[in-house]
Amino acid sequence: LARSKVNLFAQTRCKGEAVYWGGEAAPAKLFRDSSRLMLFPMEVDKIRIETALNTSSSQSRLSATVARKFFAFNSDSAGESANHRAMSLTAEGLTVRNVPVHLQDDTATNCQPTASGMQSRAIGFAGCYSSAPLSMGTDLLRKLRVYIAPKEERIYFTRADPTAPPLPITR
Repeated sequence: LARSKVNLFAQTRCKGEAVYWGGEAAPAKLFRDSSRLMLFPMEVDKIRIETALNTSSSQSRLSATVARKFFAFNSDSAGESANHRAMSLTAEGLTVRNVPVHLQDDTATNCQPTASGMQSRAIGFAGCYSSAPLSMGTDLLRKLRVYIAPKEERIYFTRADPTAPPLPITR
């Protein structure tokens, strides 16, 4: 999304070798909930949390319930406003600092945040499907390159870099 472009690839048996951009790619284990939503763990301010990609939102969002329970987030804290705060997102080998994360009011849902019993060993929702505590919106996705390898159950990230080599064209 960095240059308003999406590349789609046919599934292969590359075992991660289809990541064609330069530099290190940060891998994360890919999970699915009962609705088949793809989830992966990321660290947000050093706390492991289940995350999903959300291309329908221009903003990265964090559950307000999770923010209060696990991040002591409130509008009176320094550097915060009533609905967002700059946070650091980390996957193995990749850190993006000062990401504006907006709170999503989830008080009307049955989503119960928990830090135990989740397959991903991260904070997730119990009794709630098609939703993740953190969703990466296009504001953050435009800064990254993302490669999803569903057969490997992995997702790879790196920063969008204009110096990355172009995809070789084969006919």
